[in-house]
Amino acid sequence: MSVVRRRKPANVLVVEDDPTLARLVQMVLSRFTEHISVVRNGRDALDAVDAGDFDAIACDISLPDMSGLEVIAQLRRREPACGIVAVTGFVDVDVAVQSMKAGADDFLGKPFNPEILWHMLNKAADSRARHIEAEQATVYRQLAYTDALTGAPNRRFIDEFLVDAVERAQREGQPLSVAYIDIDNFKLLNDFVGHDSGDEILCAVANALRDNVTEPAAYARFGGDEFVAVFPGLRAEQAERVVERVRRVVSRLEVANEARVPLPTRLSCGIASFTGTESPRQLVREAEDQMYLDKSMTPSINGAPFGAQPMDALMKVTNLKALRNLVKAIDRRDSYTRYHSDHATQLAVTLGRELGLGEEYMTALIIGGPIHDLGKIVVPDEVLRKPGAIDSGRAPHDGRAPDDGRGDHCGGHGLRYRREPGTPPPRAIRWQRLSAGYCAR
Repeated sequence: MSVVRRRKPANVLVVEDDPTLARLVQMVLSRFTEHISVVRNGRDALDAVDAGDFDAIACDISLPDMSGLEVIAQLRRREPACGIVAVTGFVDVDVAVQSMKAGADDFLGKPFNPEILWHMLNKAADSRARHIEAEQATVYRQLAYTDALTGAPNRRFIDEFLVDAVERAQREGQPLSVAYIDIDNFKLLNDFVGHDSGDEILCAVANALRDNVTEPAAYARFGGDEFVAVFPGLRAEQAERVVERVRRVVSRLEVANEARVPLPTRLSCGIASFTGTESPRQLVREAEDQMYLDKSMTPSINGAPFGAQPMDALMKVTNLKALRNLVKAIDRRDSYTRYHSDHATQLAVTLGRELGLGEEYMTALIIGGPIHDLGKIVVPDEVLRKPGAIDSGRAPHDGRAPDDGRGDHCGGHGLRYRREPGTPPPRAIRWQRLSAGYCAR
């Protein structure tokens, strides 16, 4: 906890129209500080404040040229950190209240002991210093808990909020849900439309969360293109309805690059429910796992609600964390893999539906699509990122089978076939010759 030091006013301004009292006050105060200025009307007081820097001001309310209350109000606007004591011969509660409303920190009636005035000026300066420090602390706290780009709460805020929410849920036995939200293909969006438009997308998602996640729930930008929402008192299905509203709002956002090529904005979402034993970190991790599952399932392909997957399909993913880590590893090697994998998965699922494949095959396509480029993990950077054609010396290492006479690729179509060793490779294989079952495999 910070300690506010008492601040003795070094520079004091006295606004008093009575010359005798002004000299007496100046003489007494000079025992405590040598920097004392005396003026006898409101205009000179305002000019003095504009020209100098004062720690404390004693201002008479009855002045010859202006209302003392108006002078105090203008002094407060010009010197917000200065302690002000209103002085008057009319000792009245209404006058005291009006003085405080005008901006005075304290009130002193005439006649008075100048030494008492000095102590009141000290108190006013110290009170004002505390007030300013409290305002600054509020501003600093707001900055510390706010994301600078979107204006949304930040990770520090939601981390602390979730700790309190978990403790309350344990104590009161109330439900608690956590949502983890990720903008699909955000890096590609940035590359596609530019970082300024990418920032606008982040702000739009934050605004959608602000409009739909209401108290006692809270949300925050968790980092990069990820957001977290905490729903005290809500079960998973109730939290899903809120997040689904956010998804619908964001799905209507469409960004376009300079060539006017539109690209939709999509969210992947995951929900975790508190069962009484999870830590805040475990809840976030579980929600993140569910988000990656959502990203790999139907919603990222056809826009269905993220809670609409069949439970038996979800159960097919027996090692979600391993799948997530594989996807992350592939993405780190090639930033465009995620978008390419989505398209490849979409094509595979569309073909699977046309072929009437069973649920087991469809689930395999949905899960396998995001990691079909797994081989990139072991491809050296100089090969993976080499522009132009791959030379023969590097071809064996690029993750694709070289055309060495035993190749299992056909033409430029990337279609694989099996042949016995020693048999010559065919020059081409027509697409029409491949059976539906073979395509599915």
